Amino acid sequence: MPIRLEINLDPTPQKHVKTVYFIADKNRRPMSAKFTLSPAMGRPTVETNVRLGGTTNFRAVAEMNDGSLFEVKNEIKVTVGGCGG
Repeated sequence: MPIRLEINLDPTPQKHVKTVYFIADKNRRPMSAKFTLSPAMGRPTVETNVRLGGTTNFRAVAEMNDGSLFEVKNEIKVTVGGCGG
């Protein structure tokens, strides 16, 4: 299933997203992807394809350079024919 996250923050050396984690709570290995970012990337968009073992909450967690965390979460329903949401 394709997953995409757009970061709507103008990064500066003082305030930027350092790392993004994609987590599928009920997968056997919950961390699906990890992206390391730099302020030189501008407003990054990260995307990947993930495999889900069943219906699960899927989270994107952004870690800022000061250590603070921000999270978005969505339930993805897996059916016999594929994923939905």
